[in-house]
Amino acid sequence: MGIGFFIPKCREDEELELKDGTDRIFICAGGDKDDVSEEMRCFIDYLTGNTAKSDLTTRIESKVKEAIEKRLWRKEYMTYKEHMDQEYKRGKAEGKAEGEEERKTLKNENELLRKEIEQLKAQLITK
Repeated sequence: MGIGFFIPKCREDEELELKDGTDRIFICAGGDKDDVSEEMRCFIDYLTGNTAKSDLTTRIESKVKEAIEKRLWRKEYMTYKEHMDQEYKRGKAEGKAEGEEERKTLKNENELLRKEIEQLKAQLITK
């Protein structure tokens, strides 16, 4: 089977469905296409990189091109990308700061252990 239709269900109680009106369709583009309509075959072929051959795939391709060309969408994408880049940099800086704090803590603990070992050595030597 090349297509699977799914609806959201509760893991604990499979009879309980999330009736939010959504469906999920999983398409295996490399699967058997004998059990689907010609329109769906064209759609699956389009998903795998082939040219649009049906009314549906032609409309999809047109909308994709329109989305690419829309300046507002591009601007929103760039704004979002900048936001994500800033969040990445902030997260990286926080990670470095946490790592530095951990390094200092370990260094202090190491120093305390070294002093304790020296004291124990001194006690053993004096005995």
